[in-house]
Amino acid sequence: MVKRIYTSLHVFFFISSGISALMIFVYSFFYLQVQGRTETKIEENVVLRFNQPTEYIEGDAFWWLLEGSNTINIVNFSNEKHSGTIEVNLQQNPCSTFQATRFSNRIITFDETANSALVQEPFSIGPYENKSFDLQILNTEKCKVNNGDPREFGAKIVGWSIQ
Repeated sequence: MVKRIYTSLHVFFFISSGISALMIFVYSFFYLQVQGRTETKIEENVVLRFNQPTEYIEGDAFWWLLEGSNTINIVNFSNEKHSGTIEVNLQQNPCSTFQATRFSNRIITFDETANSALVQEPFSIGPYENKSFDLQILNTEKCKVNNGDPREFGAKIVGWSIQ
């Protein structure tokens, strides 16, 4: 009698273990791999890096892009592929000469009423991959300030996000 109960429990354990393993495989293969979903949050693993130094005003970070071509790097610190949309919010330079930006063969003009230009671009990046893209700033004329800073200001990045 005890042996029969032990055998029944043993068979039940093996069947339930097999079903559990099959369910995990189906979830990981079909739900995650085939449909391109990940178990990690994209905001925690993919970041933008700029060649310009980070500057701060009252604790808020910003980056000055220079007139002409600027390189922006997108870095994936995860072991999973991620896809989404990059959004970069640009504002006017100190001379008010920022006119437009060229990105991926598109020209995005500066919206004077909103006082910004929003660059949006879909992306896909593999595990531990680093990609770069060029963002060209188009000014109506050169912008140099009189405080000794030799840079030719283009536009100011005041925010970015990856979704």
